[in-house]
Amino acid sequence: MISEPIEVILAVVLVTIAIATAISFTKVVTKQEIGSERILARSIASLIGDIYSRDFVMNGNLTLREFKNKVGEICTLVWNRTGIWFNVSMYLVYLNGTEIKFYINSTNAARPVGDVVIVTFPVMPGCNNSEIHWYVISYRDPYYKRTIDANHWEGESARFYIVAYSKDGLPVQGGNAQVTLYADATLITTEGAQLINGICKITIDVGIQEGSPAGKYHAFVDYTGPNGENFPTRELWIDLDNGDPVGRAENQMIVNETTLPAYHFYIGDTVYGRSCNRMNLTSIRENITFIGLPETLDDIIYAQGPYNATVENIGDSSTRAHIPIFIFPYTIRIEVIAIAPRG
Repeated sequence: MISEPIEVILAVVLVTIAIATAISFTKVVTKQEIGSERILARSIASLIGDIYSRDFVMNGNLTLREFKNKVGEICTLVWNRTGIWFNVSMYLVYLNGTEIKFYINSTNAARPVGDVVIVTFPVMPGCNNSEIHWYVISYRDPYYKRTIDANHWEGESARFYIVAYSKDGLPVQGGNAQVTLYADATLITTEGAQLINGICKITIDVGIQEGSPAGKYHAFVDYTGPNGENFPTRELWIDLDNGDPVGRAENQMIVNETTLPAYHFYIGDTVYGRSCNRMNLTSIRENITFIGLPETLDDIIYAQGPYNATVENIGDSSTRAHIPIFIFPYTIRIEVIAIAPRG
């Protein structure tokens, strides 16, 4: 990741733009001119890498489309100030070294004829900020209940995922979570678990309860960080609908190629579904909808960090389930092509 503040990088870009403006239309190409153009191209690559790392991946201030548009604005600015044409692409780099190239944006003008400078800039977003972020999601919403007789009802087992991650999307190692579940105002029980690689699942078996059927589950969720960090309690209200409280169980899952449940993936991995054929993904930066399963993570829209996956069989809302996954960090190479027309 770029360590300098974005204001510093912008200042460098403005300086190099001023240099390039003074020399971009000279008829005699000098080493100084080529060197200045290379500095300008690297400055642009650094700036784009910083925007990608900070605003797209870590802060979620930009969607992928907005990021591409921002790159286009930078290319236009430089073109208007210097007359130098830019094209920006990004490469996904898999663990095995395989690369896939994606066009991002370019100057909104015909590609000119002139001297070509190409620079590449590797980016793997990361930071020294150890601040912990965490959240909880319910596996089902709603859950099912059924009336047994005038004095008894049965509720579906409630399942909760607790997810903890750092600023750059890495899973937090360790910490403990606890869920206290009520059916309306009736206490069911409290269960806890340790987070492993940023995720834990807590299941509470509700079973047969006395009295009239409840209308909602009410969950109080606590998380303590790996070094004893305390956080405010989170609350969830989940509806209870009439249905079979036993039949669904955990039929819908995200699995890997071995058909085992999976919560962590590398770029280039394939996500499979068990008893589900569609997935929506939600992250801090955007929603990615209507993804057919299986799906290979081979696009730059899949940035590192946690996602909430909503899976289902198309047309059957009873199969809908919510499952968290992490995409582990990976390297992006930014390629900037600068062309300075001569004449």
